[in-house]
Amino acid sequence: MFRSELVISSLFTRVGWQQPTTSGYDVLTGNNLVSLSGMYFTDYHKAVTIKNIKETIEDANISDVDFNAHLERLQKAAINRVLNGVFNRDQIIENLQLYTRRDLKDSTLVTNENKFVGIHLNLANDSSFALRLNSMSLLFNEAKTFNMYCFHSAKGLIWTKSVTVVANQETIVNVSDLIMSITELTYKAGEFLIGYMQDDLDTCKAIEYDPIELNKAMMFGHRGFEAVATSNVTYDVETLVHNYQNYGINLELTSVRDFTQVICRNAQSFDEAVGLQVAIDVIESIINSTRSNATERLTKDFLAQLYNDLSLDTQTDNMPYSAGLKNRLKRELNRLNKTFFPTDKVTIIQ
Repeated sequence: MFRSELVISSLFTRVGWQQPTTSGYDVLTGNNLVSLSGMYFTDYHKAVTIKNIKETIEDANISDVDFNAHLERLQKAAINRVLNGVFNRDQIIENLQLYTRRDLKDSTLVTNENKFVGIHLNLANDSSFALRLNSMSLLFNEAKTFNMYCFHSAKGLIWTKSVTVVANQETIVNVSDLIMSITELTYKAGEFLIGYMQDDLDTCKAIEYDPIELNKAMMFGHRGFEAVATSNVTYDVETLVHNYQNYGINLELTSVRDFTQVICRNAQSFDEAVGLQVAIDVIESIINSTRSNATERLTKDFLAQLYNDLSLDTQTDNMPYSAGLKNRLKRELNRLNKTFFPTDKVTIIQ
């Protein structure tokens, strides 16, 4: 896996657009004028021009602002497609629940004491993996709605989720938006606290019960914690202590391979593939345009040439040295695959 929002920030604008000199088409602004590599999308095919895109886009009356937003989306989508074509392999290292619970016969209620309580996760010192929270199993003695929080040891509060539990039954809350790693672009540490503020519970109490089996993970450690809450969203770090309680919380987590940092540190390696992918997407849009002015301006011979430039896969007598854009992209993805995974083969996504 890779975290799209982080890799986009590293790869976006490495290849750019050139401002047209023709009146009426010189509408580019902001990031669309940036090329960190010195390469432009027109360099990958002469038909990949702002004029051709503007005259074949579905909305004939698109504003300059929306047109610039369209170009940004086009580039970001191409980046994601290229990366999915390279980093598309088995990623799961392990999947487990923190605790195996038996029954409720020896359960006890946790007394609320104005504390932030929950599970402390300590990730292995390995930047090539991330920890994904899949679900939370919550057990409380009353029906109640409250917030679950995730704090990072250096960054502070990074995640909040409202949950509603039922009385004396495990409530499963699925989660899809929390991924933890020791190497984000903004912090370099790997301790996370997932829990709740006891003051939010009122008369509701967590059910802590035995027997319970602690499941050990390969890529992270875990234990209970509590700290004095200083507000409904903060706690006193100096009062943090660890224990073997679970505070009514059980987490299901998956350790996965994370290529985010590898991609960000080698952003220049993807310039060629991204340029080719954008060129392919633009030419396909031109060929399939339903705009009347486009079909009038683009002759059948020109469209046939575009299709040939796009899809030519083998050498011919007339074109012994050239190959279509799709075949060039395939070769480039193979090169990237050999660079990052020397013994594997690439799967191209089109």
